[in-house]
Amino acid sequence: GKQVAKFVASGKLVPNGLIIDIIKHRLSRPDVVARGCLLDNFPLTAGQAAAMKGHFHVDQLIVLDVPNDVLIERAVGRRLDPQTGRIYHLRFRPPPDSVAERLVQRSDDSASLVQARLDTHNRHVNSILPFFAGKVSRIDGRGPPDEVLELVSSGLDNLEWTYVEAPYFGNVAFNGPFSEQEAKRVGFFTLAEPPQEFDKVVCFRRGQDWSRRGSVSDVSEEVSDGTGGLRKGAEGVKVTVTTETGEDFKSWSAFLAPINDKEYSAICTTHALLSSTFCDRHPCANPAEAKPVSQEEAREALVRWLQEMEDADGESLAIAGASQAWILAEFDSHCESCLYLYTTHQKLGPRTALNTGHDYSLYYRALNNTLNVDADPNISNAMPLIRRMIYLLLYDETTGEKRLHKGGRVWKGDTQRPVPLNMHKLREA
Repeated sequence: GKQVAKFVASGKLVPNGLIIDIIKHRLSRPDVVARGCLLDNFPLTAGQAAAMKGHFHVDQLIVLDVPNDVLIERAVGRRLDPQTGRIYHLRFRPPPDSVAERLVQRSDDSASLVQARLDTHNRHVNSILPFFAGKVSRIDGRGPPDEVLELVSSGLDNLEWTYVEAPYFGNVAFNGPFSEQEAKRVGFFTLAEPPQEFDKVVCFRRGQDWSRRGSVSDVSEEVSDGTGGLRKGAEGVKVTVTTETGEDFKSWSAFLAPINDKEYSAICTTHALLSSTFCDRHPCANPAEAKPVSQEEAREALVRWLQEMEDADGESLAIAGASQAWILAEFDSHCESCLYLYTTHQKLGPRTALNTGHDYSLYYRALNNTLNVDADPNISNAMPLIRRMIYLLLYDETTGEKRLHKGGRVWKGDTQRPVPLNMHKLREA
């Protein structure tokens, strides 16, 4: 890094040899050795492509074909939220009104600079392709992101990623190829223990079927033709799953896990968090950088939230005046009352649903579902209360010191090993 900094500071190009050494060092780490990697926007020149020869094994060079005018429109309309880091597009992903005014445009996203970058790319690309003859996969990149991802994934699926002892590949719960025994150990179905008809399952295979769920409608043993994530010639169980909308998809059993009522709802991926209403309403990614919410502000938020609460379907919920008065009395009579209330079973009213994800009868459950449903006005009304809770969990209000020790972790507790979907959510979180 220090060597690169010297060249950058002097305005000189970093030598290809140094770039290759840096990439070689990174690609030697265990995560890449186990699962491979994608080099984004590299090589950029024929010199870099030539320097790669003899150093790296390249399975495929993916070229996204998109007309220049489409690329310019995509770049020029891009906007960044400096508070959350989320990227919007004025046409394809319009920002909500609440954040539109604070969005900024990257300095290099002007039409002239984008055109200059495209000119440089077009000047070099044809000299790069011959170094990867027979390994170039050209993808039509004009479609929606999901469609382009599926085209790329289909091309990668045609490569051989597995070996006899580990014939499966493409399960998001594993870093690379995996065996039937490994699938069974962490809770997936197998050839020996397949799902039964009508079982509720969720799919873990990367691509368009990731996280799709439904009911098993057919189970059959087959010899793989090399598609779907199972090595060609290997035996497996092909399962047909019918979704709630009536659509069918097929998957090998080792990519399917059972659905149960213990599934976590409050743990989400980074992408899901950044796309949430919560993240949009939260003023700062780092609580230490935000002005702490006072007890008085949190109390005002609590009153608004209780008076204007809506259920998971957006219907108004009437919290009895006596219940509101009791909650506020408890709030006023305890130290760090935001946290205290959450640890109790304060009742707000009669149970509103059998499903706990739709029940707002208890204070802590109503606050949980406010976060899980992630909709206004509940989120906006409760945000100061939630912010104070977050701050008090992380910091001592008197001293400003962090409560958690360095490297501290908080784990979700279970009496049994979490099901695969929960393990994935924990890793992502």
